[in-house]
Amino acid sequence: MDPDAFARVKAAFLAVRDLPRAEQGPAIDAAFDDPALRAEVRELLGHDDDEAPFIRPPEGVSRPPLPVDPAPPLVGETLDGRFDVETAVAEGGFGWVYRGRDRQTGEPIAIKLFKPIDDPGLRSEVEAAFDREGRVLESLAPRSAHIVAYRDIGTWVDPDGARRSFIVMEWLDGVTLAEHVNETLGEGPLPLRVVHELLTPIADALAIAHRHGVAHRDIKPSNILVTRTADGDALLKLVDFGAAKRAADRARGFQSTGGEIGMVTFDYSAPEQVNKAYGSTGPWSDVFSLAVLVVEMVAGRHPWRHLDLLAAMDLATSREARPTPRALGVELADPAVADAVDAVFTRALAVEPERRQPDVARLWAELGAALDGRARDAPPGSDQSSATGGISLMWYAIPLGLIAALAWWLSR
Repeated sequence: MDPDAFARVKAAFLAVRDLPRAEQGPAIDAAFDDPALRAEVRELLGHDDDEAPFIRPPEGVSRPPLPVDPAPPLVGETLDGRFDVETAVAEGGFGWVYRGRDRQTGEPIAIKLFKPIDDPGLRSEVEAAFDREGRVLESLAPRSAHIVAYRDIGTWVDPDGARRSFIVMEWLDGVTLAEHVNETLGEGPLPLRVVHELLTPIADALAIAHRHGVAHRDIKPSNILVTRTADGDALLKLVDFGAAKRAADRARGFQSTGGEIGMVTFDYSAPEQVNKAYGSTGPWSDVFSLAVLVVEMVAGRHPWRHLDLLAAMDLATSREARPTPRALGVELADPAVADAVDAVFTRALAVEPERRQPDVARLWAELGAALDGRARDAPPGSDQSSATGGISLMWYAIPLGLIAALAWWLSR
């Protein structure tokens, strides 16, 4: 995009971002004759997420709330003859969340209802993909206590005859990772070892998902919930996998080389999730997002939060300025450990997907080795047990970046 077009897109984005959703489309159409530039603005709006910050923003920094649309009349319905819908509890960019109850077990459930897709062909394609990945996710929960349990996936026809996909999950009473950390550990920078230990259950869950061909694609603090076990211990749960995101994104009309974009939180998005020119999404996208989250926690600030969105996108994709812990001023006592840690994050935060660790198992193994001073004895490609549940990494002994990407897409 040439500088003039970039300036026009930026100006249009800033002009329409705070308008009600119903007014954004006409405003964009009025601003541009070029469909490509219209698409650029719509793409940016899809990433303009009102995500609550992990580290609270400076005093006086705030953003307007997203417009609230009336929830569809799902309350009182029984889905699939089993799930009673009791009340609407939240709205997001993708649709609405309801609380309900499972008639078979009597347990509370969460129901996510997505916005409708008007195009019949696209609707069928999305519903099929949504169902396929949803069934895989349903099988993942028994493999990890840290993945939200999926109960059902289906379609509800609203009073106007529009088909809306829904997904049913276990109901989780708890707080987000951000709230948990702010309440229990404080709001400032955290030691890297503390962050590594805290997030190891999430890394375990992602490693399992990646081994079964599923990427999350929206790692952020609000998608990691913290509940309590019967003994009162904190239990981290990973929610909102890629199936939901792909269905919602396609409904909004955002596409990329390897799937859909839009409706992920830009603050934690990998470059390929923001711009299709960087390639396809996959487990390597989760590597980038998790690395950003770790850096934010240890630095006490997000690398590009509170910047203008387009300026933040430039920084996020600058090959010369990667947001490693060292770049954000994090100091470690042992220089050798500091060098090894920064090398791990330099790789994980690479702009090009093929330069990153291919999945979170590899990332977490390398980070654990660096922290323990084993990085010099266990260079990339060596035989080493993963820090995530002891997953064997022997098969990384040969360069598998391209093979991993190929296997990912062949399995879809």
